[in-house]
Amino acid sequence: MTFSSTLNAGTEAELSTAKCRVEPHARILIFNDTPRNGGPGKVLLHFLRYTNRDQLSCSIHLMRPDVLSALYCAEDVAKQLSFDANLIENPIQPLSRPMERRDFEAPFWLKGIRATVNVPRAIAGVVALGRRMHRGRYDLLYCNGLYAVLVGGLLARLGGVSVLWHLHDTSLPNALDGLFRWMARSDRVRLIICVSRASAQMVSVASDKTIIALNPVDLEEFDASQTVPALRKELHWPKDAIIFGSHGRVVARKGYITMIRAARLALDEASPELAAKMRFVVVGDTPADHPGDHLGDCKALVKNLGMTQQFAFVGYRPDVRPYVADYNICVVPSVFAEPFGLTVVESFAFGVPVIASAVGGIPEIVTTGKTGLLVPARDAKALAGAMLTYASNPRLRRRHGEAARDYVTQHHDARAYSALIQKNVLDACSKGGGAP
Repeated sequence: MTFSSTLNAGTEAELSTAKCRVEPHARILIFNDTPRNGGPGKVLLHFLRYTNRDQLSCSIHLMRPDVLSALYCAEDVAKQLSFDANLIENPIQPLSRPMERRDFEAPFWLKGIRATVNVPRAIAGVVALGRRMHRGRYDLLYCNGLYAVLVGGLLARLGGVSVLWHLHDTSLPNALDGLFRWMARSDRVRLIICVSRASAQMVSVASDKTIIALNPVDLEEFDASQTVPALRKELHWPKDAIIFGSHGRVVARKGYITMIRAARLALDEASPELAAKMRFVVVGDTPADHPGDHLGDCKALVKNLGMTQQFAFVGYRPDVRPYVADYNICVVPSVFAEPFGLTVVESFAFGVPVIASAVGGIPEIVTTGKTGLLVPARDAKALAGAMLTYASNPRLRRRHGEAARDYVTQHHDARAYSALIQKNVLDACSKGGGAP
């Protein structure tokens, strides 16, 4: 297994030198597994934004128009953008629209009818994607995200398509484990990019063609000197408020229930003067296609614990930078094995230290006592203690924030990341084209 966890200036220099040589022009088709702007979509945008288009031509295939397609069109990062509604997101989704929360509560018979129709639709979508690869004579199918990886794996094994997997996960359902390993061993799976060592454990059977590329952040975008903070003004919080912020999808595995309980413990243990300054905020919501209203559950708990004045939920924001810029401390309280934690490096870029659960790939990017503090998952008491450590020591959080900014500049810059991915994509293309 080749580990590429450090991106340095040499990577960019190598690419600049390569531009002076005659390089083969490769064409890839990228299948992103969600139309929304989740972590995989953001990472893909960073790659495409700085790709050398003289060397690599990229087209994108999505399920349907949404936030991601709007972003890609706005930045003009792809040669072509196409959609196929047959590549469904959920077997029980309605036939005429995307999945919504209420669909999880549909009658069993209705779910059965939808699944009966959707499974053949999905097969048709996979077949159509394979045909497009062959007819378009693409060199490689770039599969971004777990669903895309599974589709690409089938096309590699059964359709003769050369694929690249980009894994942003640490686990998959047990029922799919054997199938996943069988697909990973295919010679047509040319390269597997994993976002952390924790993620790479999923493909230990194919370690000879696996690299680790830790997710990037665009330092030109996440620049405190170029960002106007909005959080304090929007919530009418005082300038001296000590803000513990978090941003992301509000779902159970992200651990916001633990964060809320920790906030209550921290407020109870702090001195009256310190408690009066402490504030907590979550930027994000529960996606409409996710079962249950976890955001509603979190708001109810905040109210029951008497923290409506100290703990706020501002909902989904397409641009989180004005909010992260107002954090004093970022909290990542995940209770599952996070494959990476894009929230971490985005906060680091603003010079914000992070308190995070020591799960999955997070310990690979947070150095406790240097750029942040790691705590056990689901441990509200430990999380509250870390909150009080930072709240009571502005010098410590400033020192850790400066170290965090230095770290992310050296190891997670989007330009160097794009150069690294492009080099590996071109190498994978040279191993054999996707269209015979």
